[in-house]
Amino acid sequence: MSILSAEQLTGRVRSHVLELPESDCVLHPDAAAAFLDLRAAASQSDIDLVAVSSFRSFERQLLIWNDKFHGRRALLGRDGSVLDRGVMTEEQLVGAILLGGVFAKVISTANNYLFSPASNLIHDVYKRFIDPRASERRTLIVSRGLVIALGLFALLQAAYFESVLKAALYAYTVYGAAVTPSVMAVFFWKRANKAGAISSIVLGTVITMAWQILDIQWLDAVYPALGVSVLALIVVSLATAPPTRANLEPFEK
Repeated sequence: MSILSAEQLTGRVRSHVLELPESDCVLHPDAAAAFLDLRAAASQSDIDLVAVSSFRSFERQLLIWNDKFHGRRALLGRDGSVLDRGVMTEEQLVGAILLGGVFAKVISTANNYLFSPASNLIHDVYKRFIDPRASERRTLIVSRGLVIALGLFALLQAAYFESVLKAALYAYTVYGAAVTPSVMAVFFWKRANKAGAISSIVLGTVITMAWQILDIQWLDAVYPALGVSVLALIVVSLATAPPTRANLEPFEK
């Protein structure tokens, strides 16, 4: 993907996007190809997949802003109720519009962070080990269930943190202690296998979560989690069958 210019990033030109009349949306060419493939696959299961939101030009965004500011479009509060602009100062009106943009961005980002792990679980776990012959409709239903479950899990996890910094540190601890050993082993230790990697990731994550829930302060969670993760990777890999030649070929080219 090429680097976008300032004009493209701010929507002042449309040279980097494609119009899809049949889907009533405007997307980047890379996203458009993937979306059309996804839409075609969904249609085979009688699912009409549509894009709710896509590219908006600068002029379109400006129109929305002006409509909200001048009362031609409803301005909603945090609870979804329509705000009475008659009792608002100009500064409060601008703040309300900006706050709406912030909430939209937060929701959009949260959606992406929920859809990404749900897609990984569907393709790497559910369709590989649980139900390889699942139909598109069944896969979609399971995917929706995973999004809800992951959202609830994230909400429960967030309830334990007093600040965004602590939550970020916790997330990077899980990634560094549970995921990194397996990623490094892919490139530097050919004896590592799938069972060892799964054991390493699961145990590293469990230790980090347990450390957080038990609120252990005398030692940072990264040390026991990383130690257990590396140990599980080595022990389980050595105790089970080594990777086949076909598994190793993609990394030797």
